[in-house]
Amino acid sequence: FGIGLAHAGMLIAWCERMGAWVVPAGIGGGLIAPLVMCGLLIACAWTPVETTRTSNLPLILGWGLAIVAAGGWIGGVYGLGLYLKQSAENAARSAQADYEREAEWERKRNRTPIDALREDYAQMSPTTPLWVFVAALPDTSDAECRAFSIERALQVPDFDADLACTLTGSHPRYRHGCLDLVRFATDAQFNRAWSVPLAQAIEMTAKEISEKPDWFTADYMSNPNPLEHLRALSAASKRCEFDPAIGVAMQKLRAAIQSGAPESVRDESLAILTANQF
Repeated sequence: FGIGLAHAGMLIAWCERMGAWVVPAGIGGGLIAPLVMCGLLIACAWTPVETTRTSNLPLILGWGLAIVAAGGWIGGVYGLGLYLKQSAENAARSAQADYEREAEWERKRNRTPIDALREDYAQMSPTTPLWVFVAALPDTSDAECRAFSIERALQVPDFDADLACTLTGSHPRYRHGCLDLVRFATDAQFNRAWSVPLAQAIEMTAKEISEKPDWFTADYMSNPNPLEHLRALSAASKRCEFDPAIGVAMQKLRAAIQSGAPESVRDESLAILTANQF
């Protein structure tokens, strides 16, 4: 039993990497001692009792095994104590980590929307693409958050090219976000050159409405609010009415709605465009 405890103690010592002494001690307690024990048992089993009683071999081997057994007891008790200590420390660390994690979640839950946005943006790379910042614009009605997102979006490297690419892309949500950017940008932020990709975006929307009967079906990931998408498009085009191409594109959009929009939303969609006199 002492040799068995020695094995357990050596295993714990090896797992915990307690030092260079573990390997030789393991060889002694895990290999040599069992061989000696087996040799002693075999010798005693095949030796007459009278000879065993008068022989010094069992006594010598027995003392060796007794030392190993004592070491096994000590190692086993020490290993058990170390295990219990480390288990308590691990439990304390786990409880502390749970407390800190819950405190962090509570802190995040109590943030104001603008504080949450500032914290999220602070972790982003300077080369983060435009779509990351405009993707949430269709979902927010907070003017401060919207202004902050637009200000950060304008810092995207090669912004004008990225805006043109996103406005003319095939993802309606990102296009909607760019429309909100054009729509709500301040006069100081607004760039008249945006009218060129905006006209292309209007024509692309008209094409999608003509080819996809389900375009007016809300889809959170793709097109969360189709009518608000049209409202953003209408307001953005109003800011760019100096460009004749915008008027042509809006006429195409109106025709697409008249022919392709479901009756349930057709009148409301056309009413949204009425504000634009093209």
